[in-house]
Amino acid sequence: MQKQVAASSLFRFMLLYVSLSLLAIVSLTGCGKEDTKTKPYKLAKNISLKEYYPFKADGHWSMVWENKRGDRWRGALTVIGLTDEEGIEVYLVVDTTLTQDKVDICRSAYMWDNDGLKHLYRVGSNGDSTSFNPARTVLPARVDGGKDYIYDYHYEIYSSAGENVFSGDVRQTYQLIDTGSIRSEYGKWKDVVVVESFRTDDYADGTSKTRRQAVWFARGVGPVKIVTGIPLDARELEGDATGWLVKAK
Repeated sequence: MQKQVAASSLFRFMLLYVSLSLLAIVSLTGCGKEDTKTKPYKLAKNISLKEYYPFKADGHWSMVWENKRGDRWRGALTVIGLTDEEGIEVYLVVDTTLTQDKVDICRSAYMWDNDGLKHLYRVGSNGDSTSFNPARTVLPARVDGGKDYIYDYHYEIYSSAGENVFSGDVRQTYQLIDTGSIRSEYGKWKDVVVVESFRTDDYADGTSKTRRQAVWFARGVGPVKIVTGIPLDARELEGDATGWLVKAK
């Protein structure tokens, strides 16, 4: 008789345990669905990227770079002149790269207009020059999160003697993929947007190459982190080289 009572009690306990477990699963499932409905993820809209890359007279950005092998170098972008072309400001910029054994200096012209930040031309330290037709869009003027912004342009490279040495066609795609904050050993920035880009070059010999990078821009500052050479199918934004902002003014 005692064995029958014990068995009956054990059966009731197991039935109660199973019922409570099923109730917990149903409750958790219901909470998950409710949370998804009441707290949807919202992408940022109508972001003015000019506020995140404010070109100005005497503007300066200094960055430290490191690649996967551990090589380190420095880069700097400095606005050395400002001209007004029919109400549109054109910035004359020096781009400097400092490695252990050499210094590479290039000169460019950029402008912000209603369409975005545009690269007009570039002259290398060896005298070679690059022209863009139409002007290469570096950033769209305004972006919505998750939307693709696509720009096509043709470029021509000329030697210091004026000979056309190379040309190509490019499709550049930009997308605002995240907002938030970021920190490094060089600083902390709160209002940050992340712009991912894909660049596909089509060459005269019929070949093509696509490159992927991501840039973190801080409002009122400019680029604070740049990652280049990201594998096209990678989920993480890690690439061949990473640059961090050290100083900006």
